[in-house]
Amino acid sequence: MLNQVFAHRTILYVRHIGATALPYGTANGVIDILIELSKPHVTAQEYEQLERLGYQFCGNAGVKGRLYWIKDGEVRCHVQIVKAGGRLAKAAVEVTNLLASRDDLLQEYSAMKRKLVARGLDDWASYTEAKRPAMENLLRRLRMRRVY
Repeated sequence: MLNQVFAHRTILYVRHIGATALPYGTANGVIDILIELSKPHVTAQEYEQLERLGYQFCGNAGVKGRLYWIKDGEVRCHVQIVKAGGRLAKAAVEVTNLLASRDDLLQEYSAMKRKLVARGLDDWASYTEAKRPAMENLLRRLRMRRVY
């Protein structure tokens, strides 16, 4: 359905990202979706369509250059809208690819997510903040990979 909201756009990639996109990755009850657009903005019509689909706009959720939408319900979805091919898009795809290529990192990351949920961090803001060090660690590993 999301691809239909942005179907008229010139460049559009809709990707399932993160550990939930991978076999054996631990799900936290949220599906993370990355939408890459040539111009990462939302028109009034697209905004209305997203709201009709049950998405709530959350601004940039603390990350410059990103638009963030959340849909709660039986299946919870978090949607990031970013510039196609930009640094945020590349980082999201590269982190997913890193987790896919390294079972040890995927298991470590999944274990951390399970611990956060077990601690009762099931609200989006607390959970996201608590997993920030793990995400920074993955991004650091990606930077190290590029050097060698």
